Amino acid sequence: MAGLRGYANLPSYSAIKYAIIGFTKADGLRHATDLIRVNAICPGSTETPLLGEVSDDIGTSTASMTKDVAVGRLGLPEEVAESLVWIVSHRASLVTATTLAANGGMVGA
Repeated sequence: MAGLRGYANLPSYSAIKYAIIGFTKADGLRHATDLIRVNAICPGSTETPLLGEVSDDIGTSTASMTKDVAVGRLGLPEEVAESLVWIVSHRASLVTATTLAANGGMVGA
């Protein structure tokens, strides 16, 4: 999500994530005629053991992260995985050079 909204306390991390999105767009366009799809998935706050560490780094709590999510809860790893399964499937054959935000409608993204 840092590539979609940025974080004041993590400028280097946000810059790298923006770079990945730019690379995804450029490489997706470059390889589109070769029928190679290049996409990125930007998961929102997801319930994993790492979440507590990340919330400490950006100076927020998981409760305040949930307030920013339109669906009112954090994502689950399997929900992010389903996004990945879809984007690599034939059902998404027209999707390339794009970023899929699997974030539950996270505000500011």
